[in-house]
Amino acid sequence: MMLVDRHRFCQYEKLAKAYLMLAGELLRDLHLWFLCEVPVGELLHVIHMLEISLGYYISGSASLASQSADALGIFTGVLCCAECDSVEHRDRVCGSLLHTDPNLFSRLLRLTLDVVLSRKCPSSKAEVLLRSLIALDGESFRRLAGEFAEIACRPARMRR
Repeated sequence: MMLVDRHRFCQYEKLAKAYLMLAGELLRDLHLWFLCEVPVGELLHVIHMLEISLGYYISGSASLASQSADALGIFTGVLCCAECDSVEHRDRVCGSLLHTDPNLFSRLLRLTLDVVLSRKCPSSKAEVLLRSLIALDGESFRRLAGEFAEIACRPARMRR
């Protein structure tokens, strides 16, 4: 998965389709304890490739956008597994990802919102991405929810 570069990935739709199908299948069966041994830079590389794919295809091909959202959701879901038995492994992986790439949460949130607004992906794909975001950085998600709640509770005249 590390051999595909960004330029070719966005230029060749067949390559992207094959990559995303393979990624969706391979990443689904990974175990968190195994991923703890993979260097964080390589995990981030896979996440970035899937982010680029989703960002690129969200404005074009609905099927590739959906496959990209699926693969990204699967991979981040495995990395940030909220239901997994090993909280220690999950916290270690999530902490390493956020420490190495402090903007990861905000980029994934922006992409998730793009997925929802584009309506090119089934809501189940957006739900998987949202669950992964909550598991990745629950505290940031709670703060964001609090800010949205404050905005919603303000009188209409103050929002202008």
